[in-house]
Formats: sequence, C-alpha cells, structure tokens
Amino acid sequence: MSKPCRYFSSPGGCHRGNLCTFRHDQEQSSSNAPQTPTVLCRFLNSPGGCRKGDTCTFRHDQDLSSSNPGSPNHLSSRDPDTAPLGACRSFWNTGECKHSFNCRYKHKENPLRRSTEQQRPSELPSASSMNTGNPDFLFAGEKTPDSPAVTHNYLMKFLRDEFRFMNKAHDAGTFLRLLNNATASVAPKSSSLWTAEEGQQLFFKIASGNGLLRLADVVRWPNVSSRAGANRLVLSFQNHYVLLLRFFASDIVVKSSRSNLVNGTYMVVMENLEMFTTTVEKCMSAIMVEKRFRDPFERRAPGVPASGSCYEVISYLSTILYECITRFKNAVVTYPNLLRLVRAVHDWFTTWSQAVNSPDPQMRFDDPCTQLDARQLDYLISQLKERVDRNAKISTREESKIDMAKNASSSHIMSQPSSAHEEGVIAALHMVQQSVGGRHDNDHADIGEIRIAPTSQELICELPQFIPANIYDAPHHLPVGTMDRELDIQFRLLREELIAPLRASVQNVRNDLLSMRQRRTRMHEIFSKQGGKYRGFNNSQDSVIFNVYTGVSFSYLVPDWRGLATLLTIDTPPGRARSQGSGARTAYWESMGGKRLMQGCLVALIWEEGNDVDVYLGTMTSSTKDLKDSAASSASRLELKVVFFDDSVQMRVLQSLRQHSGGGRKVLIEAPVMFEAIRPFLEALRREPESIPFGKYLIHQPARALALQGVDPPQYATAPGFSFQLESLFREEAGVTGLELSVTDPDSVEVARRELKERSRLDPSQADAVVDALTREVSLIQGPPGTGKSYTGVEIIRILRQVATPILLIAFTNHALDHLLNSVIDNNITRRIVRLGGRSADERMREFSIEALEMAQGGSSLDGTIKDLYRNLKDTQKQIKQLMEKVVRKTTPSGAIMRHLDIEFPEHWESISYPPNWVSEMISYHIEQAGEGWERVQRRGKAPDNQNDEGENINLKFWLDGEDLDYLEQQSLPVPEAEAEIVDDVQLSSRNRFDVLAQVEGEQSGGSERDDISEVDIGDIVEEDWQTGSWDVVLVEDEDEPTVLLEDIQRLALQDPASQTPTSAILEILESSHSTLPKPDLPEVPRTNRPLQELLENSNVWFMSKEERRGLFSHWERETRDLLEITQHSDFDRLRDLHQEQLRSYQECKDQLSSLMKSLSPQVMVVEEAGQVLEAHILGTLVPSIEHMILIGDPLQLRPTLNNYALSMDNKRGKELYKFDMSLMERLSSGGLPMSLIDVQRRMRPDIADLVRNTLYPRLDDHNLVKKYPDVRGFRKNIFFMTHNHPENDGSEDISSKYNTFEANMIKELVLYLVRQGYSNDGDIVVLVGYLGQLVRVREVLSEQVTVVIDERDQRELENTQLDDDSEDTAMFGSVRTKKISSYVRIRTIDNYQGEEAKVVATFLPRMGRCRCTNTHDVRLSFCLPSGMLVPVMMSLISVE
Repeated sequence: MSKPCRYFSSPGGCHRGNLCTFRHDQEQSSSNAPQTPTVLCRFLNSPGGCRKGDTCTFRHDQDLSSSNPGSPNHLSSRDPDTAPLGACRSFWNTGECKHSFNCRYKHKENPLRRSTEQQRPSELPSASSMNTGNPDFLFAGEKTPDSPAVTHNYLMKFLRDEFRFMNKAHDAGTFLRLLNNATASVAPKSSSLWTAEEGQQLFFKIASGNGLLRLADVVRWPNVSSRAGANRLVLSFQNHYVLLLRFFASDIVVKSSRSNLVNGTYMVVMENLEMFTTTVEKCMSAIMVEKRFRDPFERRAPGVPASGSCYEVISYLSTILYECITRFKNAVVTYPNLLRLVRAVHDWFTTWSQAVNSPDPQMRFDDPCTQLDARQLDYLISQLKERVDRNAKISTREESKIDMAKNASSSHIMSQPSSAHEEGVIAALHMVQQSVGGRHDNDHADIGEIRIAPTSQELICELPQFIPANIYDAPHHLPVGTMDRELDIQFRLLREELIAPLRASVQNVRNDLLSMRQRRTRMHEIFSKQGGKYRGFNNSQDSVIFNVYTGVSFSYLVPDWRGLATLLTIDTPPGRARSQGSGARTAYWESMGGKRLMQGCLVALIWEEGNDVDVYLGTMTSSTKDLKDSAASSASRLELKVVFFDDSVQMRVLQSLRQHSGGGRKVLIEAPVMFEAIRPFLEALRREPESIPFGKYLIHQPARALALQGVDPPQYATAPGFSFQLESLFREEAGVTGLELSVTDPDSVEVARRELKERSRLDPSQADAVVDALTREVSLIQGPPGTGKSYTGVEIIRILRQVATPILLIAFTNHALDHLLNSVIDNNITRRIVRLGGRSADERMREFSIEALEMAQGGSSLDGTIKDLYRNLKDTQKQIKQLMEKVVRKTTPSGAIMRHLDIEFPEHWESISYPPNWVSEMISYHIEQAGEGWERVQRRGKAPDNQNDEGENINLKFWLDGEDLDYLEQQSLPVPEAEAEIVDDVQLSSRNRFDVLAQVEGEQSGGSERDDISEVDIGDIVEEDWQTGSWDVVLVEDEDEPTVLLEDIQRLALQDPASQTPTSAILEILESSHSTLPKPDLPEVPRTNRPLQELLENSNVWFMSKEERRGLFSHWERETRDLLEITQHSDFDRLRDLHQEQLRSYQECKDQLSSLMKSLSPQVMVVEEAGQVLEAHILGTLVPSIEHMILIGDPLQLRPTLNNYALSMDNKRGKELYKFDMSLMERLSSGGLPMSLIDVQRRMRPDIADLVRNTLYPRLDDHNLVKKYPDVRGFRKNIFFMTHNHPENDGSEDISSKYNTFEANMIKELVLYLVRQGYSNDGDIVVLVGYLGQLVRVREVLSEQVTVVIDERDQRELENTQLDDDSEDTAMFGSVRTKKISSYVRIRTIDNYQGEEAKVVATFLPRMGRCRCTNTHDVRLSFCLPSGMLVPVMMSLISVE
C-alpha cells in the first residue's frame, strides 16, 4: 500500500474504510475539516443533473478559480489548445467539427476562442414571411434556441442504444425541444445560431439512427393529454406533442434533399398511424370543446404568455398529411386512417376559424391568434384554408380513383358536352378515340404508373398510342376542367415528343432485321458499311433519319455515377471518325460533343438472336473525353458506357460474358432527343395537381372563359400593410419619393399608373405593363420587336427585388438568360445572383454560377456526411468490380470446386485433401515451385482453408493432371541391374521433399577421389530447388559402393527447372547416378473406366484412372459452375440494389442545386421569351411556393421547337388536335386572359415597321429615334423585294436540305457591294436564309472574301444534319473563319436569328411562294419577315419566290 488513497481526503471519505488497498495517511489532511474537491462533476451539466447532489465528491460549480492553483484542472494551468477530457479537440480549437452530430465527443467551446469570435450575421425575415405557410413567426418571441454544440451535447444521451424514456414525460419533452432548436427558421434569434447545413446535419443524425426509434416512442406514447398539467407520466399535447408535429412539418425535413431519409421519417407516422390519429383526435377534440388551446392545469409564471395555437397545430397537421399522401403511392388505400384524419383536420379548422372570429365573447376561441388585428387574422385564415382544402381535394380524388377501380376493370373515355368550337372534331374523336390501357406493359391510365423511359414492349408496339387531344372538351378519362387532366395531357404529349423518334427508329431497324432473310433491306447496306445513317419513314410516312452502330460486343459491367453501366464496344461509324490519324479522330469527336452519342441521350440496343429480336433502352454515360480517348486508341472500334433501364438486359449481359459467346447480332441506335434534359420535367408533371399554383387559370376552359373571371393580385401582396415601392422607376430630377402601390387599394393603383406614365423613365405602354404585372398574379406582357420588353422586365425585377425574394428567372436560350442577368447587374439592381446550369457562354455570368458559389463558400458542414457516403459507395463499386472479375473468368476456380465437394461430397473432399504420404511429398514440391496463387493444404490434422473460393487447390490439380500416375508409370519400367545396385545405397533423408535421394551414413575413407567429393558443398550446388534450391541432397559414402557422382548433380542443378516435373526430376537423378531406389509398396497404375455414378459412390480418388478423373472432375465443375452462377446472380442483385441506393443518397446529399431549389422556395417566376417555351416546361417549373408568375414574350413570333412534327401546329392534324408547340402564353392570351402590350418600337425605320404594323401589330407606334435614321448607302430605296425563277437544288429532287446556287452567288455580289459602301464592321451586315443547305452554299461563296460568322445554334444544327456524314472529305467548318478581307458578315437561319441587330439585313426565302401555312399569326408569312423579333434599324429586304 505505497500509494495514498485519493478518496481519503474527499468530503465523504473513502467508503472502503480499512478494506482499502491504498494508504490512509492522516497527514493527507491537516484537520478533520473536509477539503474542497478540485475535480468538476461530469454529470452536473447533464439534462438530469447529478443524482448524488450535495453528497457528490466532485465539484458542483463551473468556476474553478477558487480551486487549488496547483490542480491539474485549473484553467490557468491548462494549455488553451488542449481540450478537456471527453471533449472534441477539433471543435475546441476551431469551433467546427467535420463529424457534426455524428461526433462521439462533446462539443465544448473554448472560452479563449469564444471571446474573439463574432456572432454569425443574421438576416431579418422578409416582409412576406407571413406568407410562407410556416406558423413559427407567430411565436418568434419564445426562448432563444440552443446552439448546435449545446444541442449535440445533450442529444447524445437520447441517441444511445441503451436509452429508454421509461414513460418519463420530462425526458420526452427535453428530446423534442432539442430537435426543435433548428426548426424555427424565421426567428431572428435562431438565424444567428443555426445554418441550413447544420439543420440538415441534425436531421441526418435523427433520421439515420436511433432518432427514429425515439420519435416512434413519442408517437406511441401511451398517455397524451391536453390537460396534462404537472403530471410527470402524462405527455402534454400543447407543450410536448406539438413539438413533435413541428419537427415533422419543419423545413429541415420537408425541404431536405435526402428523400430516402425524409420518407423514412414520415414512415414513423405511417407505421403508427392508428395511435397517432387517436392521440391527435382525442386532444384536439377536447380543445375544440373547451374553446381554449392552453392547458387549464399548466403552471406558468405570471406575465408569461402561453405558447402554441390551434392555427399552429392545424398548419403542422396539414403539412404532415400532405407529405404522407403525396410521398407514398396509394397511401390512402394502404392507410385508411389518413382520410379519417384529413376530414378531422378540416372539421377542426372550420370550428376554429368560425369561433376565433366570433363577435360573441362567449363563443370566441381563446387563442393567441386573437391578438392579431382583423386583417392579419383574416389573411392567416385564408392562407390556412387553402392548405386544408388542398388535402381534402386530394383525398376526394384518391377516393374516386378507388371507386373507379372497383366499378370498372379499365379506364374509359369520359364524354363531355361539346362546345360549338371544334364540335365536329370532338364528335369524331368520341367515335374513334380508343380507351387508355392495354396496348403494352407501359400503357396506364394513371401517369404515375407510367415509366418515363419507354419499355421494350412499348417501343415495338405498332398500335396507335394513346395521345390525348389538347382541347377543352375532347374525350378523356379524367374530368374536364381539372388540373390533373391538364397535367395528364402535357405529360403524355411531352413524353411522345421524347420517344416517338426512337420508337420509329426501333421499329424500322427491328422490322428490317426480321425481314433480312426474305428480302434486301436498308440494314444490308448499313452492315456492309459497318454503321451509318438510316433513312426511313414512320407510321405517318414522315421521314426519319438516325444513326445506327454495328458490331456491338460486351466487355464488362462497371459501376458508374449514373448507375450500373454496361461497357461495350461498337464499330466506329464511317467517315472521318475512321481517319488514320488519331488526332483527326479525336478532333472529330471533339466537334461532335453534344451532337452525336451525347452523354445522357437515349440509345436502344437491338439484339437479334435466332428468330427473336429484343430491344433494350438505356442512356449514354460516356463523356466526350471518354469518346476521344477511345478513338485515339483505335480507328475501328469505339468504347461506350450505357446504363440500361431494364435489369433483364444486365442479367443477359452477365450470361453472355460468362459463356464468352457473341450471343447473336446486336446494333445500337440513338435518339435525337436528350433524355436527361426532358426527364426532370416529366417527373415534375407527375406530382399532385393541387401543388400546381394558379390552377384556375391554367386548366383548359371554354373559349373566352378567362376573359370573364379576372385575375387576382399576387397572394403575398395582399398581406396587411404590404405595398410596392416605385420611386426607383423615376429619374432623380423627377423628385419623386415614397410612391407606393397597394394592390388591394384601387385608388393607389390608379395613382401609381398615372405617375408612372407622366414622370417615370418608362413610356406609357411600359408603365401600364409594369402596373399590370405587379397587380396580377399571372401577368402576360407582349412585346413586339424593338419595343423594350426585356427592359421592362428588368424594371419589374427592380421593384420585386425589394419585397419578394427569391425570384426565379427562366429563358428559352442561354443567350437570353445571360442578357437579362447582365442587365440586372448593370442597372445595379443586385449582385446576389446564382446562375443555374453550365452552358453559359458569357464569361461574366460564369462568376455567378453555382459552382463558383460553392468554391467561394469553401468547406461545408455536410462534407463529412458526403465523404462517408462516398466511401460507402466506393466500397460497393469495388465489390461489384471484384464480382465481375469472377463472372468473366473462363475457368472455374479449383478452390470453389473444393468448397462444393466439402459440402456435397465430403468423403471425396477428404480423400483429395489428405492424399497418401508418397503423393503428399510430391505435392509439396509443386507448392514450392508454384509460389503464390496456390492453396496450401494443411498437414497434421488441420483442415485446409475452404473460405477462399478463388484460390487454386494444388491437390485437386495434381490429382486431375495425374502426376501421381505418371510417377507410377515410370516406376513400372525395368531398371538395369548395375543401376539398381547403386540406388540401393542412396537413402532418403528425412528432410527431403520426396523419395529421390537418400542420406547414407558411413565413415569417410582416405582416397583422393573420395576426398574431393567430400570437400564439395553439394547443398550450395543444388540450393535453388531446381529453381531456388530446396532440394536437400546429402552425399554419404559407403566403403565399398560408389555414390551419386558429383558431375551428375552439377549437371542437373544447371538445367532449366521449368522443363522438369517432380517425376522427371526423380528419374533423371536416378538415371544419372546409375543407381536404383528400393521399390516402395506402390499401387498399380489404374486402367479402369467406370461409370460416373460408381465414381460418385467411391471416395478413393487416388485409385482412379486419368479418364475417370477427367469425367468426375467435369461433373463437379458443371455443378460448381451452376451453383456459382446462382450465387453470382444473387450477389449481383444485392450489390446492384445497394449501389443504386447508395448512389441516390450520395447524389441527393451532394446535389447542391437540388438542395438550393428546395430551400429557396421562390415566390416569383419571370419567364423571358415565354412565347418560345413549351407549356409543359412551365408547368414543370411551377413549384408550390410560387405566388407570382410573369410571362414576357410575343405569342405572334416563333413558337417552341419540336422534334416530333406530328404534334406541331405546322402539321394539319397536330394543329387541330395536339397544338403541343402552342406556348402557355399563346393559349392563355387566346383564351381571353388579359395581356399587356408594349406598343412603342425603337428599332425599325417606319417603312420597315409597316410590314408588321399592317398585319400583326396595328397599335405599334414609332419612337422619334427611328424616324431619324439615314438612308442605306448605295441603294435607291431602303426596302425592296425581288423575285426570280431559278430552281432550287439546281433542279434536282434531293430530299436533303434545300439550297439555290443562283441566290448564293447573288448574295455574294450583294455583300461585296455593301462592303464597298462602308458596311465593313462586325454586325453591320446579316444574311438570313431559310434552310441549312442554303447556309452552307452562302458560307462557301463568301468564305474567300470576308470573315463569316455563324451562330452556334446554326452550327450545331448544321453538324447534326451533315448531308453526307459517312464521307471522308466532308469538312466541318468552324463557327468563325478568317479570310482575305477584314470584314464581318453574319449568316443565320431565320429561326435562330434572335436577340441581335444589324444595319443591313438581306433575307433569302426559297420556296416561300409554295408555303403551305395559312395562319396569319405565323410570322414567316408576314411579308416573309424574319421572325418579326429581330428587325434591323436599316434594312434591305429581298424576298425570292
């Protein structure tokens, strides 16, 4: 007992007394008075405190300054960089921890660091925070939430595996309060403590561990009451259970990008829905009866207001129910209690809203909301009513689906009363329209059940597809005038736009493959060329052109960042892709980036095997760099990676790889549409119809019905006290300050309109457009060419930026979006811009990309989670690669066969594993020779390691090769008598590998020859073991008999060991020594050939002949291969599913764009060039948070571009039925929705403006600026027309793009003439042509004289439609070519000339005299004016028939 007891001097002394094993010296204390403890109690700051109280032997105060200065726990003696015991060192030193809530240590703040830190900047909520749908702003004055570090420290207790609440309501309340520290998203106090990323980290921790168990415990709490009072066993509904609802409805859950974790969190509610519903119903019913939300038995300090409200509970329940209904398919059917709770919430809202506004004090509801003024309360009630009604509508619709499923086996077409408009077309549709469903395995009435990527059956189905008419009262299986019908129509039309070209391509190729034996088809020529373009027709006899790639062969299945990809090789397409130089090949694929074999495009694998031709669809995952690298290594083969949608093709590929066979003829075709660009919109169109804002305007309605209903103001602008500030629209000299616009005050609107017209920098039409845009929740602004519609849009953004953020800006082209954002920055509106998408060509805008924002932000608290997910994903990818190595192996590992024998044939396994001793010695030699890669058989009773199925078992190989039989064969040969006598004296040493040489003990004699032999170190000579010297040969002399001669051993040691086997080595040594071995008791060489069944019953494998061994081994190998195939398939399925799940989790966590869009919740959406944006794209972009939509464009100009001509307005049938390229702006304006017109143009000279003024824009006025333009130099007139009779295509009937050589030469002379007149600067001259073929001709004739500049869109289309891509000499011109004269001429096709101006425009329009279009709204007929959108300030217009 040499050491003193450390507890002896403590206040309670040592409780062991005399039994203590340490020294109890009285000198340890100078008196009997207890000394002050110096060590702080670690339980003091825990949620439950220290159980021992005053009897605790440790300090119960935070101040250590009074403790012994010599104590090691004194703060002044501690290194400030050294964290306390149990604290996270990283957090102590830096204030951050990469593990966040996953850290195992406490997050304690260093007092020295805290004093130098500044608090995080906080942002006040916007003026429209009341409109967010989050009721927390009503209770922002509650207690300041704890910081993430404090939350982490206290939360650790509740997340331990052994923790249980044990019906302690106080513990449950503490747990729930900790969760809600990060949920008060609008409170200024919390915004300085919690970031969005820290909130997500808290959610990840709760949703991926024991947190879900704790949530389930609270949901299943046996006793919850609204009258809990101070009862410790009863959970208070108002104080505790509401916190549970708040967490489930919080933004950190609802807006999280980790959808799998969100679904898992809501499954806690769904799995305990009966208990959850019962608890909420019981408590809320009691509250409704008492007309008071506060617990009557709650003890609260005087002056402290009660927290919580019925508004809060109903709001949270509405969010939870909406998420549960929409996230889980058929949730209403699977969980009937959802409908019960939806109805109950609707009833509670009705009761509460009526009582809270009751003028009778006896009937009024006692609720914190009554403290608001009447306007605020009405506003809140209207907001909440929309959300409650939304859930009721969804439930009603889901119930109707259930009833329809019960009453009808298939969906039927619902007949609606036909209007006078298009009555004949609708009547015909009712007669011929087929019902939806039954055509193939992907034909469903519910678009939620339709797989976005087409199935194989769908692609080969030649029956007419169900394509609904885009008309108000056309036959359809969904009710007329509903948003779900509108979404259904747009979904099916957009999907038809995606898959129709591919379906036609697949059917053409498949039919040709099936008919190749009977007739010559187009595929004969393609196979002879090893690929090329296929030109054919679809079912509507419209021409289709697509690329076909031959020679498809599989190489591997590799995990990819888009899924499990199939690595395959194809024949390099004909043409420049097969150039001999690797540089030319890589340059080809560099120029083809985004045009051919694009990353993300749809491809179809057509697999012909026997009489079957199967189709498998997938997406390309190879990047342009991958294609370039592959092309550089081979001129004839190209390597691709494709992720297929069907699991069946992966299994078939596995089978093909395992069998190492071609598996029939395979070709690959690609679709001209980017699947990854359309997929997000298709997914967005499948969401709940009630989540689409502005439904009453967007649904199909009778003609001119929109003109009668009017347009409401934006919802956020109707909040009490809200107004727009308009003084920024005036110049400083106007002296206007404080001009406000209140959308709910008609007088305010009129005053603002008048002031803007008279004194602002806007013209009157622009002022009207601004006021209309601010006062209408759906606003249409039409801007003819040159009227400044983009300028008007920027001024509207200037006003909205002050009160409603964020604002979502959308444009049809990257150029238009960049132009709009540059204008926002140049006008000093804001620099807080995030440019989404990576295709911006503007260097300035790249600085505002989301990638640049992430780089500037630096590290993220989510980095640790992302790294963990990445590590798990890489581990799974490694396992998949290892599995594929096993699959593609041509032979079955003998280790796997031995494992199979161990289970199925244990006696055979034992016989092989433990052979006779003389065989074991020979096998040992093999092990030494083989080195690594062989499975060593254990000796002395130890079984071999059978877990290594991949290793080679040398025993089995030795047995199969019959090395033992070869030895027996050699031993059976006759040996000369003289040699036998010599061998008799050669004994085997116990150290030898097998019976070859013997160590013979004898006395050394003195002969010179014997002395020479004795002095030789024979071990050194043969030390290499025939390769490395493991033969231990010891020379022993006998007095009378000669031994093995030295020169014989030397000769053998110097021979090539690779040419020797154990048997040949033995025999050669024996022969060279002229001696003989004593004949061991060896078996006879077996010569039998017994049947397989007898061999399976006989386990003595070493007595089988070589023929028997081969037959038995083949049987074992087949069985093992079959079992391995089953196991590998099972492992493949497991790893594939695991990889998909981990990949989804990793991408969701890493996808900052998705997280940003979910967390921002934009209130305003502005669409530039809205006349060129598909309606489906706008509907897919309308997130539920948007309350204000402004469409700026011109429906009289270009329509959206389609790949499927059959759906367009240019097609006769498409114009009557589908109208898919009619923009939402055009449909709404033609339906009667008010549209503002900007009517003062500042671009065209008046005589040019007359071309459109007299046809399309009768109200168009000219600004004084355009009336002062000078005349065009060198021309008598500023505008004139010309015609000629020279035929196009030089009189040929080529089906390719049209051209006219006469016009091309005339353009050349005209351009050169204009250059001589002084129009030689960039942008002075623009030549507009109608076809790509004419663009090529004009470029050729001008390229030797001037610098030709081609728009990137024209360049892309030109490269996509090369007239002869298979030709070696087809040259692809760059977008800019520098030639002799330093003069610039821009060449454009009409459709792609937008957003630009020029002084002189020459327009050439072949075939326009035979144009089949008759719609006067089509700008191509407006005196052949180029698009009407970009008309030059000075123009020479030439029209040619």
